[in-house]
Amino acid sequence: MIEFHDVYKAFGPKKVLNGLSLSVESGEIVFLLGRSGVGKSVTLKHLVGLLRPDSGSITVDGREITGLTEAEFFSIRRKCGMVFQFPALLDSLNVYENIAFGMRAHGVCDAASEREQILENLRLVNLGEGVLSKFPNELSFGMQKRVSIARTVAIRPSYLLFDEPTTSLDPVATRSVHDLIQSLSRTLNVTSLVISHDMQGALSIADRILMVEGGRIVDSGTPDKMIRSDHPLTRDFLHGMQRAA
Repeated sequence: MIEFHDVYKAFGPKKVLNGLSLSVESGEIVFLLGRSGVGKSVTLKHLVGLLRPDSGSITVDGREITGLTEAEFFSIRRKCGMVFQFPALLDSLNVYENIAFGMRAHGVCDAASEREQILENLRLVNLGEGVLSKFPNELSFGMQKRVSIARTVAIRPSYLLFDEPTTSLDPVATRSVHDLIQSLSRTLNVTSLVISHDMQGALSIADRILMVEGGRIVDSGTPDKMIRSDHPLTRDFLHGMQRAA
């Protein structure tokens, strides 16, 4: 379980998180939606220690993480696998080595089983053996995203954190990524927290949707509840989805 309680974060005079409180239960797919600049990605970065809160409490499986040292965050990063907005693959390494990099660092396999485990992780994202020797610049953007997801799930985290996973993707690829998030969450029995602007995607696969405005949660609920919500921000996102259809 992930919990934020009354978390504040400012960058100079700009308050980004302003008393943010939320919880994500084990096994859930939760979408965090809101306009740009309201602190969605900042929230994720707090979970893996890339940012520290000015005040408030953050716990992962009951463990308070706000005061951990860099070395102590290693185990949290093993538990919370983050898929960044852009693939962030290592350009000098082929697909095999990109996926193996994290597995070796976390000691999740031995040399004898490494190749088969890498192939299994590629199968989870619907890629085959043919991409193993390819370098990132030889892959489409959509395929790079899939490799980055395979690299993240390879260490078998308990939580998958997705930061705008469908950025720069066309509608077909966007649907494919959402299907993949749902499939991985159920197949691997992991908890997924997804940062997004995509209300349609959230309605299609989320267990719960959290709306962020002014650095805090202003509306939340199941997809069925959110469709009936009267909150102005939620209505704006629903109307935007209808206009794009």
